[in-house]
Amino acid sequence: MRNQEKEGLVRWVMRKQPYVGALRAEGDYLVLFTLRHAEEVVSAKDLPRPAGRAADKKELAMAKQFGRDAER
Repeated sequence: MRNQEKEGLVRWVMRKQPYVGALRAEGDYLVLFTLRHAEEVVSAKDLPRPAGRAADKKELAMAKQFGRDAER
């Protein structure tokens, strides 16, 4: 698949539920992407905000450090 620069459309059943997906070669691996029907897709605006506490100063500093490291 990789040499031909093609992807495959796949169907499978898991736990008695049918699925449809795309199979793609990435590097030395095959990657399976599950495709969703339009009625299964939910807008991000409609999702509830996650609950939890606010991040403290140490956590924010660590996140900023990771962001700088990733840019290098």
